[in-house]
Amino acid sequence: MGLVEEGLPGWFGTFADMMTLLFAFFVLLAALSTMDPVK
Repeated sequence: MGLVEEGLPGWFGTFADMMTLLFAFFVLLAALSTMDPVK
């Protein structure tokens, strides 16, 4: 697993994965929500 570069701290990969998952969650939430054009 040589994806982490030398100068980065160890938690950076975990933080990037968490941000990616949160972004994907909110994109799915927005895509699946029903928009009510009447309001």
